[in-house]
Amino acid sequence: FVWAGVDDIWSPDFLEKNIAVLDSNEDVVGSMGKVKRYGPHIEEFKSKNDDSFKTKIYKKFRRFFRPFGTQPIISDSYEKRIRTFLKTRDDRSIWAIYRTKILQKCIGLDSWNFCLPMTLNLLKYGKLNVIDEFMIDYYSVGGTSLGILEYYHRDQITIRDVIFPWSAFTLWCMKNLDTKIFLKNFDHFILLQCLGFTSQLMTMIDWLKKK
Repeated sequence: FVWAGVDDIWSPDFLEKNIAVLDSNEDVVGSMGKVKRYGPHIEEFKSKNDDSFKTKIYKKFRRFFRPFGTQPIISDSYEKRIRTFLKTRDDRSIWAIYRTKILQKCIGLDSWNFCLPMTLNLLKYGKLNVIDEFMIDYYSVGGTSLGILEYYHRDQITIRDVIFPWSAFTLWCMKNLDTKIFLKNFDHFILLQCLGFTSQLMTMIDWLKKK
């Protein structure tokens, strides 16, 4: 099974190469290629020499809060696979080709960002492979690029999610991950809350200045 975005572009051999990976590796639950962006705003958070100190800090926070780039998660240890994923928190794994029966066990739409919980569930069953070739061109202002405030205005998230953007994900992990695994990665969850709050605070300050 694979999701296909209407404004994303696959390389001609995307399906063939990734299906071949699944066919030849039983311990791989999903496979994809590297992703690059096209469209407006792709350099929005790239630091520039003439940026003020505040702007550089803001962009650094935003890059951490919204990292881009997919890494393979191929450890034989489930705990290590979880640790690797929590470091990157990359929801671009949504574009992988998955084993359908396993995916059906893992997907749940109880969160405004279901990709992260879905991937954590998938990693229970095996590895996530990333072919070292650019295979997907991702449109930078597609439907999934809406800001968190827009989701709030649409009543898709609560004010808690606006202030602490990673709170829903952290609560999901607390309920669904093994307690031992959650506590081993507690440093990541604390860092996410701090950086998420700071990033949102800086975004709101900039928004108020424009009013």
